Amino acid sequence: MMVKFWSLSLALEAASILLIVPKAFSLPLTLASGFSPVPSTEIELPVCYMQTDNGTLVDLTSLCGISDSKVVISEVSFQNDRLIGRVVNKTDKTVYSTRVNYQILDDDGSVIGTSSMYTNPPNLSAGESATFETEMWGGRELKTTSVDWDRKPTP
Repeated sequence: MMVKFWSLSLALEAASILLIVPKAFSLPLTLASGFSPVPSTEIELPVCYMQTDNGTLVDLTSLCGISDSKVVISEVSFQNDRLIGRVVNKTDKTVYSTRVNYQILDDDGSVIGTSSMYTNPPNLSAGESATFETEMWGGRELKTTSVDWDRKPTP
């Protein structure tokens, strides 16, 4: 008798999952959901975002478990097969081992790899800026995606 109830319970759980999960993931996230649109900037680098059907970027930072990035990429350029840029520490503390993350794109714009590079200098006091530079592998296009840093010096 116990086996029958256990089997029935498993069948009901499976049916519930099959009915509920697709519905939950099929609902569109709209701006009415309480998430704010990302303002247009000259650099398109929100750390955690979603693009809606109409092209609006929605900031999802609160869902990603990351605090608002205060070390920002302030400029990016491409010179002689090199990606060159600058980051600014807009926090009120020193940040350590600052790294710029980027994607490597193929000729169709699809991501074929990711990597990162340290800034020069890697440690930035509040308000300081640093440069970053890397070679574009095989002439591939590179796209910066985010900045990471450590809150404490690496031993």
